[in-house]
This record gives sequence, structure tokens and C-alpha cells, in this order.
Amino acid sequence: MTCRGVLVLVAPILGGLVSVVFIRALGFKKFTGGEVLLGLVVFVISLIVQQPIQQLPILVNALPAILSNPAAAQTIIGEFLASLDTAFKALVALWLGFVAGLVQTAFKYVFTKGKRYVDALNIGLGFGVTEALYVGVSGFIYSALIAGVTNARGVPTYLYALSVAERFSASLFHVGSTLFLVHAAKSGISRVGVAVVVVVHGSIDTLAALTQLTGSPILLAATEALTLAVGLVLVLKLYKGAIQEPEERPIW
Repeated sequence: MTCRGVLVLVAPILGGLVSVVFIRALGFKKFTGGEVLLGLVVFVISLIVQQPIQQLPILVNALPAILSNPAAAQTIIGEFLASLDTAFKALVALWLGFVAGLVQTAFKYVFTKGKRYVDALNIGLGFGVTEALYVGVSGFIYSALIAGVTNARGVPTYLYALSVAERFSASLFHVGSTLFLVHAAKSGISRVGVAVVVVVHGSIDTLAALTQLTGSPILLAATEALTLAVGLVLVLKLYKGAIQEPEERPIW
């Protein structure tokens, strides 16, 4: 295992952990294991539901080739996506992005309904850190075991730093969006809150998907800037609700 192979695993996870340090630096100290674990559960459920729906139109088009050579499924899908023209790549990106936005927001809403700000912050943090762990582990498995260790050796060093920043931004976005859903519910505008998060989340993930499909550095920069900006705005606007929220008193 090379040093770069380890970085493929560690960099995204480090980004998620940096978000925890950032939230702590803001003055939030009410970390609760139960809600963080619930965030993990919400992520896993979202992933299980989201991925088959996202892959459906791609698999339908690539299915004949995959059935004839199942071992090369990843390569076939990659070649199919690469063969699409710009318009179809945009449509695929929209599908991938808004399926993710809709599914993740729906489950966040279901599991935070009636919760406090402090619970929402912990759930969002658990979701974001779990996603960072998933990105690190899955990326390591693909690059080091499937694509080959040589691919990891060929990755420019700056991309690992970018991976840390990307997961930090994404984790902040998950914290901020979860806080926003609870804030909207407390303000009596749950449906509006859900719609706003779906649109924003879908737009960010559409840009991310289009970046992967086209390899455009401009889209990459736009995606990272938008994710960080939205995450920071939501967290900085709403985190004080979690800090100032009084502790729940026991019933007995």
C-alpha cells in the first residue's frame, strides 16, 4: 500500500473531521452520540434508496453490454457516459443530482421532524461525517483495488487537499441543511423548507455530477464554492439556536 493510496482513504475522512472541529470552535459542545448515530442511519438509508434510482436510466441503456460481460460493468458504464454528448450529460447530471437532493432531504426531514436544533445539528454532523467515511473507503477500494494502485500514484498531490476541502464543505452543508429543515418546521413552513433544500441540494449535486462527467475545472471550482458558501451561511445563521437551546428536563 502506497502513501498516496492511504491518502485516497484518509483525505475525505479528514475533511469530515475538520467540520467537527469547526463546529466545536464555534462554541457548540452538546455533541450527542445517539443523534450522531441517527445521522449515520439516515445516510445509510438514503444511500440504499438513492443509488438504484440514480443508476436506473444508465443501467437500462448499458444493460445489453453488461449482460454480455458482467465483469466489465464499471468499464462499460464509464464508456457509455463518456460517449454521451453535452446535452445528454447535462440531463444525466440533473437526474443524479436531484434524485440525491430529493431522497436525502426527504429522509432528513422524516428523521428530524419534531426535533430540537441541537438534535438537528448532531444528526447533520453524523450524516456528513458518515458520508466522508463512505467517500474515503469507496474511493480507496476503487482506486487501490479495482482501478489499480498505479492510479493512486498518478493523482496530483493538490487533489488530496481539495478532497479534504470538499468533504469539509459537504459536511457543513449537511449540518446547515438539517438545521434549516428544523428551523423551517419551527417557523411553520416545513414544505417550503423541504422544497428549498431539495432545490439547493439538487443543484449542488447536479454541478458535482456534471463535473465528474465532463472533467471541467471551472465546474469543479463552482461546485466547491457553492457548497462551501451555502454550508457556511446556513451553519453560521442557525448554529446559535443549538447552542442557546435549553437542556431538556427529565420527565420524572
